Amino acid sequence: MSERENEIMIPAPVIAKEFGVTRRTINRWMNNKAMEFPIPAEINNRLFFARSQIE
Repeated sequence: MSERENEIMIPAPVIAKEFGVTRRTINRWMNNKAMEFPIPAEINNRLFFARSQIE
């Protein structure tokens, strides 16, 4: 198994709630290359972030 497969994956809406922002803001952060926001994994058309990349 790869390291990414062993990661705890958090869905985008949960990340948005933790940061106190909307899902749209998360999308803006992902599109802003200067922020270097982590690239999510797409699973069943949903975005998931590795917990270790968010903290």
